[in-house]
Amino acid sequence: MSGPLVRVRIVEFEGIGPGPLAGRLRGAQPEAGLRQNDRLGSGRTAGSRGRTRPELRRLDRVAGAIGASWRAADRAADGGFITIGALEPQFYTLLLEELGLADVDPAGQYDTATWPPLKARLTVLSASQTRAHWCAVLEGCDACFAPVLSIAEAVEHPRNAARGIYSTAANGVVLAAAAPRLRPLP
Repeated sequence: MSGPLVRVRIVEFEGIGPGPLAGRLRGAQPEAGLRQNDRLGSGRTAGSRGRTRPELRRLDRVAGAIGASWRAADRAADGGFITIGALEPQFYTLLLEELGLADVDPAGQYDTATWPPLKARLTVLSASQTRAHWCAVLEGCDACFAPVLSIAEAVEHPRNAARGIYSTAANGVVLAAAAPRLRPLP
């Protein structure tokens, strides 16, 4: 088995967010020790009389998307990895447009029969260009794309730097800031 998270154990803490997506990348791998949870991190659960709230239906859709062509971490030509996660139709449509896949019908996004061949096609496409190429094409648009960054790259990434996500201790160790970071109101 190969991939960016192969030797990484993912630990998800209930109550800190709606299903961290890193766990979903490994979800199909039994040794990852993941479990599907039926509640959101905020404590919201299914509504009365068995009805589910819209946010739970979206979470169910994410959980059922393991193996979907539009949820992947693939190797680029330079050995770097890229991720896509275009769960909602408008983002999936944009992803197809940005990748030049005019022959793929966006209406078939949830047709599981199309997932394996399209996933194979996207894997080949990802490997045809460098990670920097895919960043130039997809970063900044709503195609639900992100490069997989090393810790050093994550520290230097403009969005992370602007948000103050990382700091470096006196001994040179990179530290992640606590979340959430509460600031006084102006």
